[in-house]
Amino acid sequence: MKRSEGGPVQKKLLILTTYFPPQTEIAAARLKNIIRRLLRLSWDICCVSPVDLSYDYAADEVLGKITLIAAGTTARVPGLRAAASGRRTLYGSLQDLVAGSPLGKPAKGLLHAFRTARWCRKAYALSLQAISRYLIGTVLVTVPGIEAAYVGGKLKRRVKDLRLFCEYRDLISDNRIYGEFYSRLENAVMRKMEKAAIRAVDRFIYLTPEIKHVYGQYVHYNAAIPDGIVLTNGYDRESYPDLLPGADREDRLVISHVGHFYGSRSATNFVSALALLEEQEPQLARSLHVRFIGKTEAAMRGEIERICVKLRLVRVSFSEPVPHRQALEIMMRTDVNLVITHRTGSEYAIPGKIFEYIGAGRPILAVTSDPLLIKLMREENLGWVCPDEPEAILRCLITVCALWLEDRLEPISGADKFELSRIVKKLDSYLLGDEIRAQALR
Repeated sequence: MKRSEGGPVQKKLLILTTYFPPQTEIAAARLKNIIRRLLRLSWDICCVSPVDLSYDYAADEVLGKITLIAAGTTARVPGLRAAASGRRTLYGSLQDLVAGSPLGKPAKGLLHAFRTARWCRKAYALSLQAISRYLIGTVLVTVPGIEAAYVGGKLKRRVKDLRLFCEYRDLISDNRIYGEFYSRLENAVMRKMEKAAIRAVDRFIYLTPEIKHVYGQYVHYNAAIPDGIVLTNGYDRESYPDLLPGADREDRLVISHVGHFYGSRSATNFVSALALLEEQEPQLARSLHVRFIGKTEAAMRGEIERICVKLRLVRVSFSEPVPHRQALEIMMRTDVNLVITHRTGSEYAIPGKIFEYIGAGRPILAVTSDPLLIKLMREENLGWVCPDEPEAILRCLITVCALWLEDRLEPISGADKFELSRIVKKLDSYLLGDEIRAQALR
């Protein structure tokens, strides 16, 4: 980390990321909230990311205050402008083409590898220029995706006095949920990139103690792995709109799911439970409105809609992803927020969306078998938990509907411990090299 002659650490930071606003993913919203807090702690920030050139960053209250460098898009994250307009990119069209070919996954893997290499070369060159131009001594990489971590490692090997921090919000090569989506080639390339990146990191940051434990197996690549700190997810109170209590309330119990369905994360069992509710408790079914806000894979969407067509009493509505602030407003106006996790299961992470639900203050219905999420839900009394099975979901729905009819749905309390300002103070100390204070902060 660079210092002035005999003076304090210069608070100049380069952030490398593949998720960035106006993307609607929780990782992009979380990063913006962290940047907001770091700016107040006098950090001068430069960010290399897949910037959307059609978005007015200058008008943004937070992002207009930092230096943004567009590094294009990655294989993992589609072109933002194309995603916003709904049109297909050339890369997306090629993916569709190879998906239906006899080559299938291997061809897709080659495309992924090509796109990844292209992004890494560009991001590396732009980051090197920024470090030299703005005299930056600290780099923070946020993972996923692995592309940013790999570029961070190359920068460290080139600029020896650079301090490289890597934040692991998820697993990469050991990820059971995402690993099945990729070909052998893709997984092999990501594993090699991850090992190269890990060797160069000075300090590690983990989202949960469980992620830290998994990365302990790589200690022979980097002795600093066990010394990393845990920075959990959280919510930023300032991101939420000011709403009047009870404003625009419906005459039905509203359960809202804000987020995407893909892979083994599916709403099919949940809507099957709605059908059971109509059969067994028609009075309760008439009181219910379920909202799904976000993207759903085409085949999964078709299956869900086939079940919903048969529903006569429950109201079910679908809508496309919305800007982050609007999503937070939906979470605040709903009666119950819904989360459905991957059926594959995760023993090392809690969905970031849960913390935004906590900030919204409404009770949560968690359809999950993830032990960490179940533990959090029960310890903090956040709502109801059930496995992703129609009969189990039905029992929860009956309980929730009955409480709503009796006007006994209680808001979440005691959420202050998850407010982001506490987490960023810990990050600030860690970036400044005060590991002891960072470990002590709660």
